[in-house]
Amino acid sequence: MDTSLHNLAQARARLLNEVIADLCSGTNGATFVSLPAAEPADGATHNGQSPLQHQFWARQLAPPLIALLATRPEPYLPRQGQAVYSAKAELARQKAVDQLEVTSAAADKRLMRIVELA
Repeated sequence: MDTSLHNLAQARARLLNEVIADLCSGTNGATFVSLPAAEPADGATHNGQSPLQHQFWARQLAPPLIALLATRPEPYLPRQGQAVYSAKAELARQKAVDQLEVTSAAADKRLMRIVELA
C-alpha cells in the first residue's frame, strides 16, 4: 500500500473524528466511537470499499456498542407466534427514530461540514 496515501487517509479520519466528536458532545444521547481509516483491501466494490474494510470497522464498533447496549433496558421483543411487525413494535421503532432527531439534523451546519469533508 502507498504509505503517503494511507497517511492522508488517516489524517482525514482524524479530522472527521474531531468534527464528529464535537457534534456528538452537543447531542443528547449520542455516543461517539473514533474510527481510524481502514487499510485498502482486495475485493473493493464500486465505492472503493471491500468486505474486509467493513469487517475492520465492525470490529472497531462492536465492543463499545456491546458495552452501551448492556446498559440499556431490554427492547420490546415479540413473544413466540406474535408478529414481529406488530403495531406495538412499529410504534416502538418510530419512537426510537424520533428520539434520534435525525430529520431535524439535516439542516445542521456541523453535519453539513462533515458531509463536505467526507
